[in-house]
Amino acid sequence: MLKSNLSKSLRANKKANREKILTRLCNEINYAAITAKNGKVPYGFYKKIIAEIKDEEPWVNRNLICFAYKKYCKRKECASREAPTKASSIVASSTRQGGRPKGSTNIKKHHLKEVVLAAKNEIATIYLCEKEKRRKEGLQLPNGWLNNKIAEISAKRGIPMDISISPSTIWKRKQGKMVLQGGGPASLMAAVEPHLVELICAMAEIRRCLTISEALALANDLIHGTETEKKIIEWKKSRKEYNKDSPLLGRKWWKLFKNRWAHRLVTKRGQKFALDRSSALTYSNVKKK
Repeated sequence: MLKSNLSKSLRANKKANREKILTRLCNEINYAAITAKNGKVPYGFYKKIIAEIKDEEPWVNRNLICFAYKKYCKRKECASREAPTKASSIVASSTRQGGRPKGSTNIKKHHLKEVVLAAKNEIATIYLCEKEKRRKEGLQLPNGWLNNKIAEISAKRGIPMDISISPSTIWKRKQGKMVLQGGGPASLMAAVEPHLVELICAMAEIRRCLTISEALALANDLIHGTETEKKIIEWKKSRKEYNKDSPLLGRKWWKLFKNRWAHRLVTKRGQKFALDRSSALTYSNVKKK
């Protein structure tokens, strides 16, 4: 009985010692991932730490470390979810923690641009209607009416105070008949571009990102034999830019297309992904198909 208890105690101490060593290694791996520029474990880091500890702990191998690090990440994620979100006083420090989610700056800029454009068009519509109504009655708009209306619509739509809408911007929208502008002529591909963006994003989700040549080929196929294609051909012929032997949409259109959809599309270097059938074949993925 004494021998059995002693062996159990030794096994428990050995297990606790191994857990302690693996936890220390996981902390090192996590620190290396956090401090890396891309937020991932640096290439060859596992091999490095195994070589450093091989003489002291020969039982440590790559599989053990990888499995322990997965458990470490899961525990960390569960702890962050279960942590109570209570408001507390935060001591200001010289180093800034955290940051914006990736891509939120472009999304915010695009949203603000759309809000300002909608506000200008709304003010122009109200201004022209009110002016026409007063003209029929033989009256004029009172002084400061347009400035007050601009301030009212801007406050209603939540436009920041540092962005001002000039009255001259509204006056330019009233020449001849009501013209609601959007910062230049609309693209002839305006009706097709949202569908193209959805296809590009869908391909990216399944880790089959398109190259520029593939995206251009897809865009040309989408408009083949449609009214959009005829309009683009007429537009190019009027400027003597049409060439039947070259693709209808080229690099110049692609550059402008990326600028218009910068809040949703990002270009970067190609990246290799490991194919893992066991993790890809899930119920949710099968249900999508």
